[in-house]
Amino acid sequence: MMNWQDALAHVESIEFDAEVNMVSSARAFFHAVAAEPVMQDLYRQARDSAEVREEILGRIYYLSTQEIDLKYENPNDTPLAALLWLTCYAAPDFLPTAARITAQAPQCWYARKLARSIIAAPPPVESKNTRFWFEAKGSRRANNPTAVSTFYAAPADSKLRFVPGSGVKADAPATITAGAPA
Repeated sequence: MMNWQDALAHVESIEFDAEVNMVSSARAFFHAVAAEPVMQDLYRQARDSAEVREEILGRIYYLSTQEIDLKYENPNDTPLAALLWLTCYAAPDFLPTAARITAQAPQCWYARKLARSIIAAPPPVESKNTRFWFEAKGSRRANNPTAVSTFYAAPADSKLRFVPGSGVKADAPATITAGAPA
């Protein structure tokens, strides 16, 4: 298992960007993020340590506020999206703050897409066994969310098996109930 400092450094590396960003859709991107062993290591450590969760939020803030050349894609888009996605699982209390910070980062695509869907959604609803999130659906051209539908459902002690926004379970246990809470 990689320690959290090394894991964060890897998530912010060019190598990680190349590993997960060679895809053609947000769904494939988040599948690639979920498949990365470094993300699973970071999830386990963040779940168990307030220090790690706070450091992840700090990295999100730092990466979001870096000056970039506005003629190009934000070089921090991939790590921002991955860390925000991880926050959904490991630090849901930080999620609204992390999403608002991330949404301000210029020239992002994956990170901004996820941040805006979190901001437009109602807060997570948790039960003893399942955690539910919701995704705003709307006009893609106007990027204007107008309705809310199921984002994803995951076990309360998730093992990073669900891909936010995809509606698809990957290697999920049969006991998971997908859909909106009753």
